[in-house]
Amino acid sequence: MKRTFKVDSTQSLKICVGHIRTRSPGPLKVTVDDWVDKRSDALNRLLWTWNGQIKKFLFETRGIVAKSDDIHEELVELLLPLEYRTDMSGQSRAQRARTSAMGNKALCGYLELLEHHCVTELGMRDDYRLINPDDLKYKDMT
Repeated sequence: MKRTFKVDSTQSLKICVGHIRTRSPGPLKVTVDDWVDKRSDALNRLLWTWNGQIKKFLFETRGIVAKSDDIHEELVELLLPLEYRTDMSGQSRAQRARTSAMGNKALCGYLELLEHHCVTELGMRDDYRLINPDDLKYKDMT
């Protein structure tokens, strides 16, 4: 079983070492990497708040009924480039980008694209402008 520990204090180091000692009688492979947070909960909440606002805007201004998930998928496909991956046979395959795999910096870039698209292409202005909470300056979360 693979375990990952964030060691940021003496206490968390003790927990990690304790796990290593009690793990198994055989040898273990230990890898040490810098800890990188995938992305903040605040950015994730902002993304889904915006998806909800876009859903409401599309319904109230155009009569479009859609789920926030569907709107999200369509906007990601529209705004983000395809990612190319090579499979085991050596074939290069295109797949759409996934926001779930983005860190803070990449998600901030996507949010900037999304906000620009909403204003310039969808016409979300005035009463429908996307919220930018004072407690979350997402551009500073890089």
